[in-house]
Amino acid sequence: MQVSIEQSGNIERKMTITLPAERVDSEISKQLQRLSKKVKVPGFRPGKVPMKIMKSRYLGQVMQDVIGDLIQSSYQEALGQESLRPAGAPSIETSSGGEGKDLEYTATFEIYPDLSGLNLGGLKIERTMCEITDSDIDTTLESLRRQKVEWTGIDDEAKQGNRVTLDFKGTVDGQPFTGGEGKAMPVVIGSGSLIPGFEEQLIGIKKGEERTFSVNFPDDYHAAELAGKEAVFEVKATEVAEEVLPEVDEQLAKSFGVEEGGIEKFREEIHDNLKREADDRLEILLRDAVFQAVLDNNVIDIPKALVGHELNVLLESAEKEHPDIRKSEEATAMYEKLAERRVALGLILAEITDRENMVPASDAVEQRLQKLAESYEDPASFVNWYKSDRKRLAEIEAQVLESMVVDKLLKDAEITDNTVSFQELVKPASTEAGKEGQE
Repeated sequence: MQVSIEQSGNIERKMTITLPAERVDSEISKQLQRLSKKVKVPGFRPGKVPMKIMKSRYLGQVMQDVIGDLIQSSYQEALGQESLRPAGAPSIETSSGGEGKDLEYTATFEIYPDLSGLNLGGLKIERTMCEITDSDIDTTLESLRRQKVEWTGIDDEAKQGNRVTLDFKGTVDGQPFTGGEGKAMPVVIGSGSLIPGFEEQLIGIKKGEERTFSVNFPDDYHAAELAGKEAVFEVKATEVAEEVLPEVDEQLAKSFGVEEGGIEKFREEIHDNLKREADDRLEILLRDAVFQAVLDNNVIDIPKALVGHELNVLLESAEKEHPDIRKSEEATAMYEKLAERRVALGLILAEITDRENMVPASDAVEQRLQKLAESYEDPASFVNWYKSDRKRLAEIEAQVLESMVVDKLLKDAEITDNTVSFQELVKPASTEAGKEGQE
């Protein structure tokens, strides 16, 4: 077997392999001999069919199978001989082959990039910090109060914040439309839950009053047949109600499961929950900042095959909620960038952990599991569920390994702290950041 290699890019290789005709013919002969013991040819017993007849009938099929098998086996043999590690399946182009001929083919593939020169020094990292304040607790407490809101009917005119219960019928161009009619539908004025202009026209309405008004559907309305069109609604208010919030007292605390300690204990639990949420978010932000700094410090050749695989994984996951997402060039391009980043980070993590011989310690894995279990009603069951499956446990080990890499990189990094409020910390992130946080 002869092997020659052409470097057609930093990580792309073209490997030409030539197998002598003798090897090809030998394999063809063996295959025909084996086949002759199985096939039925009129006038001959199995195994007694002359080779001339076997060739006339089966040479084409056998030759195709032999060439396929020889390419597969010789390709792997050549990779080992040349110490090459492909990052994906090769593209095979056969230039010659057949009975009495040398088999020559070219395998084009990408190899994993050499990251031995990875620059991990001088990383500049902005570390986000956050302290939970009394104001954060007050805001959360108010939000929890609103979960217990009760509505009391009133005879006054409806105003901002009141709830109006409606019977309604809508038409477009004088014709009813899907979803344009309903009864006993509650609408909180100012909630922004209906199309623009609808809720505002309920201000001043009283129980039992009927009104007719027009509103325009937005140009980007999800129902294309209604987008941008004017609709006329006939409405009747069957109730106008105002909200009644519970007092911030021991009873409120008990309604959320705090049986002893009253509001002070309730506030302590809120603080602990907010801190846990903040710590989780800060960990993600720090991890992303460290990895981004490494990416900024290094130019990495990313194998297209790995990116393609990762992109497909991301799109398959996204299709569960958005079945037509592959039809969107913008969405596909966004996920492709995310796939490139994830592949690059995966290569970097593998290089660092191999270089430093990092192995997740069992006690660190246990601590990680216990931390994740804190937010569950039955922490022990959660821990046992992860431990009962090797793949699930491997996910936790990977998280621990990732944290070990982050800690190592932080030791020699130039760190600048940036303190933000809790509300700034937890405000919705971009799609990419959100996806990265799920890794």
